[in-house]
Amino acid sequence: MANHISVNEYYITIAADGNDAGLLALMPTVPLFSMRKRGVYRCSLKYLPEVLQILRGISSTDQLRGTVKKLYDEELRRRYYTPLLKKDGPNRTSDFLWPQQQLGVELAEVNRRYGFFYDTRTGKTPMSLQIMYNALKAGKAKRCIVVCPSSIIEAWLEDATKFFPQLKVAAYYGTEKQKDKALSMPSHIVVWSMEQFVDCFDWLSQIHFDMCFVDESSKLKSHRTKISDAMRKFSLMVPSWYLLSATPAPNNHSEYYTQMMTIDPYIFNPARTKFVSKYFDDMSRNYSYEKLTIKPNMYDIFMQQIEERAIYVDQSVMPTAGKEWKVVTYELPTYAKDVYNEMRTKMWTEVIGKEITVHLAL
Repeated sequence: MANHISVNEYYITIAADGNDAGLLALMPTVPLFSMRKRGVYRCSLKYLPEVLQILRGISSTDQLRGTVKKLYDEELRRRYYTPLLKKDGPNRTSDFLWPQQQLGVELAEVNRRYGFFYDTRTGKTPMSLQIMYNALKAGKAKRCIVVCPSSIIEAWLEDATKFFPQLKVAAYYGTEKQKDKALSMPSHIVVWSMEQFVDCFDWLSQIHFDMCFVDESSKLKSHRTKISDAMRKFSLMVPSWYLLSATPAPNNHSEYYTQMMTIDPYIFNPARTKFVSKYFDDMSRNYSYEKLTIKPNMYDIFMQQIEERAIYVDQSVMPTAGKEWKVVTYELPTYAKDVYNEMRTKMWTEVIGKEITVHLAL
């Protein structure tokens, strides 16, 4: 059969026989992932120009119309401006924002889905509020949602009141009454408790949000958790999607997986086992647990994928004295050292007749 291309705001779907000439010509250039339905493949939206060039001979936006034209132009802008912004910094100055915050605002203008991995106290919240305010003011968004731990909801509300009093912001992080109020009252932004998100998922998924910020996105570092599963599903319902985190992968590089898949569902193989086998070695001696280390020859390739969709900012951008590290050594007692070494190598140990796994130890 002739190949068929379907494009939406999140990914590209191609239907074709495995021996289709166009499909075979596309495979060396574009990573395609086979779906369960035979003859159906998907790939990242970032490859739209290549897909249209190889399968349809289209090389100009003038040959397109409607949604496909919009997404094609969007991808070309992203490719052109993102490297320039990261290299040269923001094009505009702001009386309100620090340079790294203004950079984030301009990156969001050309990246509809992106990761802002800004260190603590570098201004993630005001920057995010500015991004949402700009989208709301320009008519590119009507309603936004912020999903974050309950412990920082008050900080979001305080910054919204302080910097953007013209915005109507509601919050939910507890009672049923609060939930009803959060979405019944007219508001531009809803700040939602991450701890309550899974229980409210079915309800929230029926509401159209144009933009989502996930603060403390490292909470999604485990692909097994309910919140990670819910966020991956929700990310395919919200056109503009942004992550905020000071430490996106605190333990190892595999913790980027779910976070980056919410930005681009086909940045990596949707089958996690294939993702792991491509980029990582499992050093665990217990098949029940993973102890992943990135393959040295895959590190640059892996990080290139991440950095194409994210930016890192540390505290060196701030006008402060910086950190002074003082190393304090401590020698474990012999019995404790033996237990530690067993845990480190086997990912489990036994203490006073009780088996402790790595998860319990954490």
